[in-house]
Amino acid sequence: MGDLYDIARQITDEVLGEGTYAELNRSHPDPRVRAAVERAEKGSITCPRCLMTSYNPNDIREGYCGNCHDWTRGSD
Repeated sequence: MGDLYDIARQITDEVLGEGTYAELNRSHPDPRVRAAVERAEKGSITCPRCLMTSYNPNDIREGYCGNCHDWTRGSD
């Protein structure tokens, strides 16, 4: 979803002005749209092995895939 969100945000902001897309969707009547915007703004991590996406801040910070129960990046 991140890529589609970024494209839609870029197009809307270019046409209507910076920040317009997020503002329009933060006030959207459908709570699913508001939740999707919030998740996209907070970021996500996608496992390169199983392609599962997590929006959990701990998973993002640690690079952990809860589906595979493994790390998504090599050791530092």
